[in-house]
Amino acid sequence: MTEIRFRSTRDAKPAAGFGEALAQGLAPDGGLYVPVEWPRFAAGSWGPWGSLADTGAHLLAPFVAGDPRSPSLSAITAEAFDFPAPVVPLGAGGRLAVLELFHGLTAAEAYARLPRGRRESGRWVLVSTAHPAKFREIVEPLIGRGVPVPESLARLFSRPSACTEIEADLGSLRDALREDGIA
Repeated sequence: MTEIRFRSTRDAKPAAGFGEALAQGLAPDGGLYVPVEWPRFAAGSWGPWGSLADTGAHLLAPFVAGDPRSPSLSAITAEAFDFPAPVVPLGAGGRLAVLELFHGLTAAEAYARLPRGRRESGRWVLVSTAHPAKFREIVEPLIGRGVPVPESLARLFSRPSACTEIEADLGSLRDALREDGIA
């Protein structure tokens, strides 16, 4: 399998391999890394592949090909997708369904579960999306039922909040964190 290269959304050159793009996060010019060329899957090659972790490993394999992490991909996806992800039918016809990925950990829970030494080493990546309970007025009508709010999220909802608008760049975030005494 050929190694997929990644380029910045702002500049087509230079391209990076998977490991380099993962380690850098953002491209040097501040753009997002995207594949130079997308892998192709034959129509008959689609699952079922078993678990969500197996599906993730199968779909991610072309992006990681040639990288030293490639042999560990199944273990990585097994750890990342270690939560239930039910497919819930929408409506009585059963022709449409939604894959509920919100049963996994919140970002705060995932961070708290990292072993202390790993947290302190700074050598970890946490990717998270918003929990649907944060958007109940939109999600609940779509799925036709209530969204359970995890205890950790309920605690966050009960805390006072504040908001400071900043420019959408890393320098502004660093400045805001310094002003608040965080960094």
